Amino acid sequence: MLCCIPVIMSSKAQTSYDQLHIYTINKNTYFSTYQYERDLKEVGRHIKYTIKDPQKVVLFGGLLKQMPMDLKKKKRVPFKSGGGYVFLEFTNHKGDTLTCGFGRNNVVFVNGYDTSLDAKAILEKYLKSYISPTLNWHGKYNTQKQAKYRLDEEKDGYEVVYPPAIQKLLEKGKPNYFVGDVSPLATESLNKFVIIGIEVKNRRVVSTYFPMNFEDNIRGGMNETVYKKYLQVLTYRLRILTIKNPHKLKADIIYRMLDFNN
Repeated sequence: MLCCIPVIMSSKAQTSYDQLHIYTINKNTYFSTYQYERDLKEVGRHIKYTIKDPQKVVLFGGLLKQMPMDLKKKKRVPFKSGGGYVFLEFTNHKGDTLTCGFGRNNVVFVNGYDTSLDAKAILEKYLKSYISPTLNWHGKYNTQKQAKYRLDEEKDGYEVVYPPAIQKLLEKGKPNYFVGDVSPLATESLNKFVIIGIEVKNRRVVSTYFPMNFEDNIRGGMNETVYKKYLQVLTYRLRILTIKNPHKLKADIIYRMLDFNN
């Protein structure tokens, strides 16, 4: 069955992962000091792709088998990087996680501990179809080609195209049009910055993250019923004409920031 990747944790226990988040930045980026996982996951610090299609997730089973068993069992320690990095986070509905990451030096970490795994082989075999070539992990990218992209939006390799009228409303930051009639919480100040997860196949909003709302980053303080309505209304009104994918990447979910602060 292709619903998840089984990973043997011990003779008596077994867990499996049904989703993979990929965090990355341009390989040629340098930090003045080492950055830890919490910093790397801050809004605006990374590009994120999510894979949830069981037929895609199961293909990472070979990578999981290569990871040292003792490190899979170990308690996670934060991943860190001095610059360009690729960070993988396997998750499941139980809340189990397993991480794997590497930077420009090609040292591969599992759950934060270094290993002898081959970063170049991982990139070539498992990640080439997911990470945009504009990020230079698959060799130096032609900067003349790269200049054709609006780097503030399309650096992940995708271009989300809205109807002109919707694009203007987004540029003006008009939350009332999109979600103003859902709930007062939908447009309150802490919820005016929202990162939306867009399902590439169906062009619909499937998740939100409110980076300024520290008490409830996921639902912005809305109860489950109101939040479901928020997602439905936002998906209906935030009409997406198409998602251009010139590099033929295979992520299931990509992410965009909406700024309703005007």
